[in-house]
Amino acid sequence: MTTRANPVYLTRLRRLIHKSAQNVHTIARMSGIPTPVLHRFVKGERGLNADTAEKLANYLELRDNTEPLPARVVLDLIAHITKGIRHLDEQIERIPNSDERESLEAIRREYMEPSLTDLKRLLGKHYPDLVEEETTNGK
Repeated sequence: MTTRANPVYLTRLRRLIHKSAQNVHTIARMSGIPTPVLHRFVKGERGLNADTAEKLANYLELRDNTEPLPARVVLDLIAHITKGIRHLDEQIERIPNSDERESLEAIRREYMEPSLTDLKRLLGKHYPDLVEEETTNGK
């Protein structure tokens, strides 16, 4: 059974295709996706499975002319989210009601931690030297 890609992610891929200077046929050929599949996807007639979406994302990312966020911005966002997680942890410790505690833990687990992970991944992708430096300094 194939895994369907996240609809929000697919919308982003569609936008990247529309903003691209390349036509659908070229993108399909260069990404290894059959042209009819990509054409129907762009028209909104179908979605993509996770593997096909990943192929498309890998190709578009190489062709995306947008500059990555400056390292300082990514580091500031990481620090801000980390501070928010610490603050939330302090609040969780003070709450006697287990239902309220579980709700806040779910927010931490489902929203804050993945955001932090994504930002660290972005930092490592665009600034690998900085990540190595952070790791070395952290030892």
